[in-house]
Amino acid sequence: MANKKNQTLCELYGENYYCSICDKYFQDMSGLGRHYHTKQHLKNKDRNPTYVELTMETINFIPFTCECGIVLLHENRVTHRNSKLHKSNMSSKKQTVVEEVKQCKKTNIYITPISTTPISTTKERKEHFSKRDFELQMENLNKGITKIYWDGPPPKKTKKQPKIGDYFIFWHHKKFINIHKIQNVFSPICRLPEWSDNVGHSDRLVVELSCNYEQIKWKDYINKFDGYPNCWGTTRISEERSTKIIEFLTQEF
Repeated sequence: MANKKNQTLCELYGENYYCSICDKYFQDMSGLGRHYHTKQHLKNKDRNPTYVELTMETINFIPFTCECGIVLLHENRVTHRNSKLHKSNMSSKKQTVVEEVKQCKKTNIYITPISTTPISTTKERKEHFSKRDFELQMENLNKGITKIYWDGPPPKKTKKQPKIGDYFIFWHHKKFINIHKIQNVFSPICRLPEWSDNVGHSDRLVVELSCNYEQIKWKDYINKFDGYPNCWGTTRISEERSTKIIEFLTQEF
């Protein structure tokens, strides 16, 4: 057997045997063996004197996973990186990344502040409604009700209304933010009865949010994600501010 440092083995791709020198792969060892006797293989082999054919004695080397996703079994990785298989997979991988970036640009994030002021038992102020409604949703969640509902942004001020796949943030001032994924969107007629005293919200869509959420601490939200230090009312986050958050969320959800 040739010195390991100077040899180039055929790759073993899953259950398929791949001939890197000819850029072909086969379902079994016998198919690869027949290929070794073809004129094209012998011709390519003569051009590469350091090439070593794959045998049952040489398939026990530690496999290597290439960046293109193919599991290889050879010493010289340069041959594979110059193969059509590698270039094709890398091209597909780059295209996938481009599509993910495009999809990220289409995804919107909405944010709503939750009041931190204790609710008065005698006279509720308007800004306290968010705290009351949020606590009610959390109580339902603890009771086993696996749905969270909230109202969307005002349609007159926000042209891009929520859709399935967007994200929704509950903003807790100087504490943290909770990020949920929007799983469904309903018309304003589906508003909850307990929201009836939220004057001026009757034209807003109702969003159903995921029970699972990602929590980000206040310091990280402000410094790493260029978060809003102040927030008034439900609104859509600008694309510039939402880019980092969406890239982070695509890995978490």
